Amino acid sequence: MGNYNPQYESYYNNMINRKKSNNSYKGNLSNNNSYNHKGSLSNNNYLSGNYFIKRIIRELVCTLLLFVFVIVCRTVHTQKTIEAYNYSKSVINEDYNYKNIIDYAKNIKLSSLQKDITNWMDSIQSKISSSPASNDKIFIDH
Repeated sequence: MGNYNPQYESYYNNMINRKKSNNSYKGNLSNNNSYNHKGSLSNNNYLSGNYFIKRIIRELVCTLLLFVFVIVCRTVHTQKTIEAYNYSKSVINEDYNYKNIIDYAKNIKLSSLQKDITNWMDSIQSKISSSPASNDKIFIDH
């Protein structure tokens, strides 16, 4: 590994020089956008009306497309459109109870989860390498 030290040094020196020359990591963003030192997007126009107008227009266009899709599926009677329409109705009418999922997630014990994941990884490893997993025991009859 000692042979690579000069290459690492030149790589990191190039990164430092690039950082000094750019003075920030703006990349291909417009002049109003830049990344702060934590990597999050700081945009002066983010809270302006322009952003929200574009977002509302984008959401209205998507809603219109979904509406047209459902109307076409309702009026054109083929097997696929009937299935798509029925699926759309079932998704809209489905009542999702997230409290059960949240309660289940709160009651997960990390030790049992770790054991299950380890067993799962061992089984995958044994399938890939065609060798028995580490905690499988092989008994040979004599």
